Amino acid sequence: MDGMFNYGAPDQGESENGASLKPRVAFGGILRRDGQENGDRMEQDLSADPDWRPEFAEGFVDPDQEGHAPASASDQEEEERPAEEEGETSGEEQGEEGGNVNEATMARSDDPVRMFLREMSGTDLLTREQEIALAQRIEAGRDAMLAGLCESPLSFNHLREWRAALEQGQMPLRDVVELEAMAADAASPAAAEAEEVEEGEPAPHATLDEKMKPEVLAAFTAAIEAHDALRKLPMNSEAALAFRVEMVGLFGALRLRPARLDLLVGQMRDVNRRLLSLDGRALRMATAARMDRELVLRLWDGSEKGMQALLAAAAAQKTSSARREAALAELREGLPQLRAAIAGLEQEASLPAAELRRVCAEVGQGERDMRKAKEELTRANLRLVVHIAKRYRNRGLMFGDLIQEGNIGLMRAVDKFDWRRGFKFATYATWWVRQAITRSLADQARTIRVPVHMTETVGKVARMSRRFAQKAGREPTPEELAGELGMSVDKVRAVQRLAREPVSLENPVGEDDDGRLGDFIEDENAVVPFEAAARSSMRDATMRILSDLTPREERILRMRFGIGGESDHTLEEVGKTFNVTRERIRQIEAKALKKLQVSKRGKSLRSFLA
Repeated sequence: MDGMFNYGAPDQGESENGASLKPRVAFGGILRRDGQENGDRMEQDLSADPDWRPEFAEGFVDPDQEGHAPASASDQEEEERPAEEEGETSGEEQGEEGGNVNEATMARSDDPVRMFLREMSGTDLLTREQEIALAQRIEAGRDAMLAGLCESPLSFNHLREWRAALEQGQMPLRDVVELEAMAADAASPAAAEAEEVEEGEPAPHATLDEKMKPEVLAAFTAAIEAHDALRKLPMNSEAALAFRVEMVGLFGALRLRPARLDLLVGQMRDVNRRLLSLDGRALRMATAARMDRELVLRLWDGSEKGMQALLAAAAAQKTSSARREAALAELREGLPQLRAAIAGLEQEASLPAAELRRVCAEVGQGERDMRKAKEELTRANLRLVVHIAKRYRNRGLMFGDLIQEGNIGLMRAVDKFDWRRGFKFATYATWWVRQAITRSLADQARTIRVPVHMTETVGKVARMSRRFAQKAGREPTPEELAGELGMSVDKVRAVQRLAREPVSLENPVGEDDDGRLGDFIEDENAVVPFEAAARSSMRDATMRILSDLTPREERILRMRFGIGGESDHTLEEVGKTFNVTRERIRQIEAKALKKLQVSKRGKSLRSFLA
């Protein structure tokens, strides 16, 4: 998946001649593979309805499944956009929607978005049956991965730590489990009660956390106790095999967050890497002693018995050279060290080496199968992301960034998709993609970030202002907007202040554009020219009158008053410098000051005191 979203294919939606196509092509063209017949395409599903119009595409949700996909308020705002705003599409954009792209231009283009779209266009869309097959492969891979994790005591060590942290309130539930999914699986009355919140109130996260905490802790306890019971049964007994099936269900019911599962899988991957490294060292030492590779692989399994068998086979080898004898000696000395290291791994994982290899292989294979199926499902729906992202251009983010944000939402939809609910994946994924894009616009599009809930209000006020201006021919007052929207005047004024766009200090000012806005903003830290000139004159005058004193008197005054230095000095400090008493320094200072008072030059300083 790492390289999946490198910007890549020419925008099949960008036409050089800007041809305008019919509205149906805008949505249908992005969802079908050109020139191929497909038995079950979303376009055909939509086109079969005589009442279908492309405007319905963004709200296309199965009526019976309407509650299964997340829809944010910002998504609903998008549906409320006026017809005139929807129609503000240039001929070039309409050509992009239609997908009329010159093939020669596509091949020559080095634009990253065009390259991404060219690569994306080579992936076939999926039928409903193919979507179900991929979703089932994802589930099968996940179940296999969970089955392996269930047999690893390392996983349950983490579960115990997380349960203790949850009990003590040191960790939020949402950091460990997918709370909403767990509540939906259990059809929990607590979750239903937490959702009963009046309109306008914040999301009931704290309420749901509090209500679901006993059920989450009970699920953790059930899984841990089942694992402890399984450890007491004989490994290959029928009871143990049946218990493992139950364990997978209990472990899956925890609904651990992907980051937590990645932590458990990463731990198994690290143990496996260390074990393979030790096995590799044993194999290299044995082959260096001219032992048969197949024989070594058959005898060595990391156990004490395997080590003894390999050592016996090595002892039976007939040495024919000093070099081979040295290699055999190194093998006899190194194998016990490798066995000790493997024993440490066995103790750490609480599993014999052979079982540890089997569990790691099962976890790794399940993870690979799951990721491969997810990648296929994601790649096949990248066109949907591009189609949705085009509606959000010119709102503060580049088109490539919108596609990337939409891809993140698409991957989230792949993780959450449940094929048993009956709707197609594109229907479900649309809401996740739109939510990801609208949230990214709210978080990143403005230099000064506006909270998401205020972004929705700003959009409502902006749309009402446009409608009022079109009808009345003038901008509305805050009082008029408040009356139309049912808000208080103070709230409308606050929203209008938030809606102001940042202005660059480099903006030209004046009829000839010969000035910049930043030139007219006061710099409070800047030095006033008059004050700078006055200080310079006073410094010069001070230097002149000090020159009338003897060098000794001048230096003493400079040190006492910090003239030309970093700070002033006490009488005692000056006395130590001149190796005289502080009283003598005081007398010299008084005499020098008296000289300055009667000096003609000293009178010039009085003007600076006025």
